[in-house]
Amino acid sequence: MSRTASSSLPRFLSAAAACCLLQVPNLAQAAPREPQDPPGPSFKEVLSLEGVGTPRVSPDGRMIAYTVRTADWENNRYDQEIGQRWSPDGRWLAFLADRGEKQQIYLISPGGGDARQLTSLDDGVNSLRWSPESRYIAFTATDPETEAAKSRAKLYGKFAVEDADFRMTHIWLIEVEGDGEPRRLTEGDFTVGGFAWSPDGTRIAFGH
Repeated sequence: MSRTASSSLPRFLSAAAACCLLQVPNLAQAAPREPQDPPGPSFKEVLSLEGVGTPRVSPDGRMIAYTVRTADWENNRYDQEIGQRWSPDGRWLAFLADRGEKQQIYLISPGGGDARQLTSLDDGVNSLRWSPESRYIAFTATDPETEAAKSRAKLYGKFAVEDADFRMTHIWLIEVEGDGEPRRLTEGDFTVGGFAWSPDGTRIAFGH
C-alpha cells in the first residue's frame, strides 16, 4: 500500500499545480471578496470553555462536589477552587481558593449559601485534611519570608542564596467552629510532605 500511495502523489501534485496556473488569470479579474472567519469556534472561545474535574462523593453517597475551571481574561489567568474535601459527617465542604489573599481555606454548606473564609495566612495554605470527628482541619503552610529577606528584596530585588534561603512547610491545626486562630503543630529544620490523621483523631502522621 505504501508503493501505491507514493506513486499517485506526483500525479496529484501535478494536477493541483496545473489547476492553480489555470485559475490565476481568473482570480486577477475577479472582484475582491470579504475575508471570512474559519469554521468552528475561535481560539478565545476554545480557551473560555469551562472544565470540570476532581469529583468528590459525599460521605452518604448522595452528592458529588467537583471543581470548575474558568478563564479570567481580565487578569490573564485561569480560576479554579481546588482541594475540596467533605467533612466526615457531611455537614461541610472545605476547599482552597485564592480570592485576592493568597490561597486560603474556605467552608461552605452543601445546602448552599456563601462560603466562609477559615484561614488568613500571609502566604496561604498548601493542603488540608479533616479530623475524623469533623471538629478540626489540619493543613500545611509554608513559613513566611523573614524580615531580613524582605529588607534585602526591597534594596536589591528578589533573589535566592544557594543552599541558604529555604522556607520550610509545617502542619497547622484549626478548629472549624472555634475562634478561627490556627495553632502550629510542627516546627524545625525540615519540610512536611504528606500527612494523615489516625483513625481515632488523636495523632497525625507525616513524612519529611
